[in-house]
Amino acid sequence: MKRLWVSAFLLVLLLFLCILGSYTASASSSSLNSQLNRLKSEIHQGNTATALAISQNLQRQWETEHHRLCTFMSHDDLGPVGETLSQLPALIRNGEKGLVESNCDRVCALLEQLAEGETLTLDNLL
Repeated sequence: MKRLWVSAFLLVLLLFLCILGSYTASASSSSLNSQLNRLKSEIHQGNTATALAISQNLQRQWETEHHRLCTFMSHDDLGPVGETLSQLPALIRNGEKGLVESNCDRVCALLEQLAEGETLTLDNLL
C-alpha cells in the first residue's frame, strides 16, 4: 500500500512540475515578446538610443529568465535565443535596422516555440 501512495505522490509532483514549467515558459515568453515588440517600434521610429537601452535591458532580463527556464528546458533549446539577443546591441549601434527587426522576429518565433513545447498537450507528454 505504501508503494501506491508513493506512486500517487510522485505523479502529483510530476504534474505540478509540468504545470509550473508551462507557466514559467509562457510568462517568460510573453514578457520578452512585449519588450521585443517595443524594441521594434523604437527602431521604426528612429529612436536608436532608446532601442539600444531596451536591447541591453533585454539581455539582462534574458539572463534572469534563462536561469529559471534551465530548470525545465534543455540548454540547447535556450542557446539560440541568447545568441540572437546578444547581437542586437551591436546591430543597433551599426544602424542595421533590417537585421534588428529580423532578429527580433526570430527571437519571438523561438520563444513561441519554446512556450509551445512546454504546454501540457498529449503530443508533448508522449
